[in-house]
Amino acid sequence: MKYPKEIREIIKQKADAWKKLKLGEISKDNYKSLEIKCKLQIEKYKNNYLSKKIGSGHIGEIHKLMKRNRFKFSGIPLLNESEEGDPIILDTDKANKFKNIFEEIVSGGKSNIQSSFEAEDGHQEEIIFEPYIIEKLLKKLPNKLSHSPENINQYFLKKCATPLALPLSILYENTFKTGIVPELWKTAHILPIFKKKGSVNDPKNYRPIALTSPTCRVFERIIANNILEHLYKHKLIAEEQFGFLPKSSCTLQILSSMQDWYNSLDRKIGTDVIYFDFEKAFDKVDHQILIRKLQEIKIDSLTIRWIANFLSNRSHIVKIGDHFSEPFLPKTGVPQGTVLGPLLFLIYINDLPKHIPKNIKVKLYADDFKLYSEIKTEKDCLDLQGAINNAYRWAKNNRLEFSISKVKVLKIYNKIKYNYEINGDKIEEVNNIRDLGIYIDNKLKFDQHVAKNH
Repeated sequence: MKYPKEIREIIKQKADAWKKLKLGEISKDNYKSLEIKCKLQIEKYKNNYLSKKIGSGHIGEIHKLMKRNRFKFSGIPLLNESEEGDPIILDTDKANKFKNIFEEIVSGGKSNIQSSFEAEDGHQEEIIFEPYIIEKLLKKLPNKLSHSPENINQYFLKKCATPLALPLSILYENTFKTGIVPELWKTAHILPIFKKKGSVNDPKNYRPIALTSPTCRVFERIIANNILEHLYKHKLIAEEQFGFLPKSSCTLQILSSMQDWYNSLDRKIGTDVIYFDFEKAFDKVDHQILIRKLQEIKIDSLTIRWIANFLSNRSHIVKIGDHFSEPFLPKTGVPQGTVLGPLLFLIYINDLPKHIPKNIKVKLYADDFKLYSEIKTEKDCLDLQGAINNAYRWAKNNRLEFSISKVKVLKIYNKIKYNYEINGDKIEEVNNIRDLGIYIDNKLKFDQHVAKNH
């Protein structure tokens, strides 16, 4: 397709702006604005071009147009056979295939949270939806044009932050006080993303990514900030947790663990580390248990009521190109693609360290979980085995599961032989393991990590 002079000119302006950005002559925001303007102009021209061709009624031209665009598809290739044994070709059929797979993950548990529950008034500060706070959050949104279920993109919200702040503050106040959550705020468009493992034609090798309402995410940010302030003020967050929290990171978690292991080595004492693997933990969170835990940490009743409604009767729709699956209703899990989802998961798993004896170290990064202990005698192994049993019981009681075959033990300079078990199955001993992106070996030499990254 040959673009007209005005389109070619803006493409040239974008290319020139890119060079200036690399030289530091313009800001990233200036370049992004020009990039978005260029994209919108091209899309507008393409749509007008296609409409005119199709509207002309000229059969030959329409045939050429269809032939030229016939092999353009969503990016999802042919999928392995359907129930009838044929390969899945059409995007609508692909979407429904993914829908069936993703629905299985979140189909456990009860369908809804109880509509009425007792919640004591919490100890949180009052949540205020001031327009200036909302305007500030809107202006922090990324310059993205991707559309959400409510068909509003973040770029629009960001550029219109000042006039939108007051009406949104009224909307936010209303939804919070009534506990009524707009249906589109409980709807997610699910995009299948290839895991980069296995065949691209196997739909089981894809993971779901959720697109949710950006106006809802701004509201969630206000709620999440208030909950976090409450958790920090009352020292309710487990110090063993390093995930999804301000001033925490996987780097800090690794450094903290390594310091303990090297301190033991300095005293010529070995360490046994048990690496656990939760099976789809975020998708398996039981809503009733989560609500109970929110009550236990004294989150106020209005916030709990809103969260309960936010989790109930959610609708997921798989989107491939311009085609959609039938909707499905997740019965468990914290909503992916939301602001509150990760925080709610941290609250759900927050009491796990309390079930582990004090002489056993616990390290968490969201759902990445490991236990370790210095091993001087066989009794230390028995204590660690007891901690494994406690962790397994905690998971069962909270309706989460470990992927037993992926639970491993790494013995760092430890020569005491002991076979650890989980639910009666022997835990496999490994000489090295990937820990939050870092390859750790039983000698702490990092040879494999260096080799893998060079």
